[in-house]
Amino acid sequence: MKNYIYLFIKMWIFLIILTLASCASQKKSQIKGIHVLKQGDTCQQLAIQYYNDINKCAYIKEENQDYSFDHIQPGDVIRIPLIKERKRKSEEYTKVNKNVTTAEHFFEKGKYQEAIKYFEIAETEVSNLRNFDQLLQIRDAIWNSKKALRAFRKGNVAYTQNQYQNAIFEFRKVVEINPKDQKASDLLSASLIKLGEYYFRSGYYQDAILTLTSIPKKTVQFQKAKFFIDKSKEAKSNIQKAENESNIKKSIQAYENVIAINPEDVTVQKALLTLYFRNGDYKKSKKQCDLAYPNIKTKDQLNGFLYTIIDWIPYVMKDTKTKKYYLSQSQKAIDAMSKGEDAYQKKEYQKAITEFQKVLNINPEDEKAKKYMANSKQQGKENFTPICEAGIQLFINEEYEEAYKKLNEAYFYNQSDARCNEYYFKSCDAYEAIENGNNYLKSLLFSKAIRSFESLKTIQPKDKKIKSFLYKSYYQWAHHLFDIGQYDQAKKTIKKAISYRDHDNQNSFIADCNLALDAQKKLKALIDNEKFERALEKAHFLRIINPKDPIACSFLYGNLYNEANVLFKKGKYQEAKRKYFQTQSVAKDKPFFEEKIINCDIAYNATVNAINFRSLNETDKAIDQLTKVLEVNPNDTKAVADISSLYLQSGKNYYEAYDFKQAIKNCQAAKKYLGKCTECDDCIVKAQEAKNAKEAISFENKSNNNNSVFNNLFQYIKSFLGG
Repeated sequence: MKNYIYLFIKMWIFLIILTLASCASQKKSQIKGIHVLKQGDTCQQLAIQYYNDINKCAYIKEENQDYSFDHIQPGDVIRIPLIKERKRKSEEYTKVNKNVTTAEHFFEKGKYQEAIKYFEIAETEVSNLRNFDQLLQIRDAIWNSKKALRAFRKGNVAYTQNQYQNAIFEFRKVVEINPKDQKASDLLSASLIKLGEYYFRSGYYQDAILTLTSIPKKTVQFQKAKFFIDKSKEAKSNIQKAENESNIKKSIQAYENVIAINPEDVTVQKALLTLYFRNGDYKKSKKQCDLAYPNIKTKDQLNGFLYTIIDWIPYVMKDTKTKKYYLSQSQKAIDAMSKGEDAYQKKEYQKAITEFQKVLNINPEDEKAKKYMANSKQQGKENFTPICEAGIQLFINEEYEEAYKKLNEAYFYNQSDARCNEYYFKSCDAYEAIENGNNYLKSLLFSKAIRSFESLKTIQPKDKKIKSFLYKSYYQWAHHLFDIGQYDQAKKTIKKAISYRDHDNQNSFIADCNLALDAQKKLKALIDNEKFERALEKAHFLRIINPKDPIACSFLYGNLYNEANVLFKKGKYQEAKRKYFQTQSVAKDKPFFEEKIINCDIAYNATVNAINFRSLNETDKAIDQLTKVLEVNPNDTKAVADISSLYLQSGKNYYEAYDFKQAIKNCQAAKKYLGKCTECDDCIVKAQEAKNAKEAISFENKSNNNNSVFNNLFQYIKSFLGG
């Protein structure tokens, strides 16, 4: 064993010696020799000594790049290269220069990926030649190419995404690195034009001018930019003119000139909106809202806008509020002006003054409204006397509402006329008394209505309409008392009503009161004596006379409701539904019975569906339908019996199909409905034992990894079930 080890070591030593010898011979072949420098040696002398050619000095310097021949020290050692090695290096330098030239060509064309590829090839070649100065230059070129490529890509992405400021920043980087990149220069100019156009459309004319003038003037792109530069200067001039102008109409004209140049200038649109409004041109101001605030239209759009541009929330909310204000105020002014003009044409000067005042409240600078207001007041004063006399005559004729309107208009024009004031205040009191009385009648406050109508006697003692008002009050009060079952009081009240009207005896109403009063007394007596069958007949009779009689309705309601509940509990849903309908007709709480009727429909439909599914042996669907029945009516004994039997039968079926877990679950469900159930308990015990046996054998099968266990399992279960 030791001999083999020694032999192995000797072989390795031999191989190492051979390798060293090969390297030495290779080095020797590449280098002509080693020269120890002496006093007075120069590179040129060494070239003549070794090559007989003074021009070969460059070969020696290139081989010894790490040595300075300007400071030769005696005793220093240098290498003298072979001519063949020099030729090889010369060929490699030629190759390097070719790759560098190709790379620079691609770089100038803006094809940076190709330039990087050739520069990296040249980098590898130069690093092998150990020319460190050229290596640094190539690496700088690679760095600039990568930097330009990265900036160009970022600029291109920003340009496609309309982020022109970012695009300009990146393309300027590219042009600084490579001024000959025509594509980057064109994209830089295009980005500047796009940004300048954006500033122009947005109304930032000074920014547009500064941006667009940075494009070189001798380029084709500058001709496109010049159009926006000229338009920006013109728009800027008009804006300055509008801002310095005191006359609203001239300011509007200047701003309209700007809009003709740039219809998308939202700032000028907002200024026009304000000026239109101040000038009283409300239709234009309303139309101008959508032009001034184009992005804010509805609440949903506002929400979406807020969620996407969170930083703009304060500005958006302000714009939204402003837009809503001008829209609403312009519309109000339009409506008020229209109504005022119509009233003025119809010579309804009071109404005209009111409407024009609304316009002036919205816009105090509205000259048109001011003129109409002054004319309406003048016309009103001139028409005061005929209006006042017409109002007084209407009051004397007991036409209080019309008298109030006329006298109110006269009082509006002249508040110093004593006679007009006297009748105006009387008409106010009379109109108020009638209005209050009618409102009290609607609210069933009959005694207050009567007092309000009686107060007319103090205002106009000879008023013949007072009797008709009092008759109407007592008549409605009597019928209300009849409806609520107070028949004796209803008779007394109708007699008071008759006293205010001739030839109206109301005999039929009095007869109904007597008949209903008698039936009500008999119904009370029958209920007190617990003669419910006869009481039921009497209640139906009383409801024929007065369908709203509270005692009859209450008795029928209780009787019918109880019958309906009993039928519902028994599962007779159609009959229960009919009873609930009858109860609903006499009940006050209508929605309560609508819910009861819906429950009847649900339970009936589910019961029918359960019967159909059971006949088709679809046990699970039948169980689902019966569950719906019991959710609505837990007291349905037939549904309980059916669902428990279905669960038990289903449990047995699962047991026979060896699904012991589901068998246990269904048997437990059956037991929940039945309470004590021996058959359910037996099924649960057997299924649990079979389940445990199956799990035990399954565990043994996993432990032993024996296929025969499966056969033993089924044999065991079959024998167990058979036993």
